[in-house]
Amino acid sequence: MTIFVGKSARDMKDYLYLNHANDYAQSVGAETHHPMVNVVHFDELGPIAHTLNKMGDVYAFFVQDNFPEGGRYGMGGYDTSKGSLVAVSPGQIVGKEDDGTREVYHGWTLHFTRFFKKHAGLLPSNYIASLKMKEK
Repeated sequence: MTIFVGKSARDMKDYLYLNHANDYAQSVGAETHHPMVNVVHFDELGPIAHTLNKMGDVYAFFVQDNFPEGGRYGMGGYDTSKGSLVAVSPGQIVGKEDDGTREVYHGWTLHFTRFFKKHAGLLPSNYIASLKMKEK
């Protein structure tokens, strides 16, 4: 799987294009477990670089105690106060352009594909239950 990073011809910003559920996890060095869904626990990572993410065929929830100051959500900014939730759908932009700094985040993010959302047999609760069964 290739993660595409490049400039948008429209606004000349560097984007991390998230076309698969595991693209974000791979970009921050987190483990991947399933091709259609992934959870990144920021508390398990060290400092990570900022990324301005352009959502392809991926939905995401970011539940974090801290967000990058000056981050973007859609066409504007977002509240960086403690304990925020950001929900993102395909075509949206979220994050902060890489400015060379690295930051430690607390919380988690869930990424999943449109296909995962559409098929009842693959709902997150069923997938998580199947993981728990494998652990026993």
